[in-house]
Amino acid sequence: MKTNLSSLMNVVAEEERKFSEYGCNVNEYAYNTSIQELDGKVNVIEDYTEDFKKTFEEYKNTQVKITKIKSIIYEKNNTFKLPDGRTIQEAIVDNTNLRKMKSLYSSLLNKRNSKRRVTEVNNSYFECKTLN
Repeated sequence: MKTNLSSLMNVVAEEERKFSEYGCNVNEYAYNTSIQELDGKVNVIEDYTEDFKKTFEEYKNTQVKITKIKSIIYEKNNTFKLPDGRTIQEAIVDNTNLRKMKSLYSSLLNKRNSKRRVTEVNNSYFECKTLN
């Protein structure tokens, strides 16, 4: 079976674009926003729980897809196997993408819940941001 390398490289470029876009979206969907009135009543303004889960799953799946396609493209490095069964190119791509994922995980771990009091002319409330 012949493989068109230029089309595979285009697919990889598109998947890498998606990968970085999903990373930005995961950061954006990390918080849910709600309003807590002074009497204790809570109103949810932005609920990103499902979006966060879906985007995070796509983020991980895209990383796996990029690794597989790049391992096909770089066939020469695929002839040598590492002791864990991966090829050299697979390990290189995995390490690169895992570094990106580690950076995203670190930024997610640094996020904290917040509660801010908002005072308007005739209304006061707390704006709460909770992590997913």
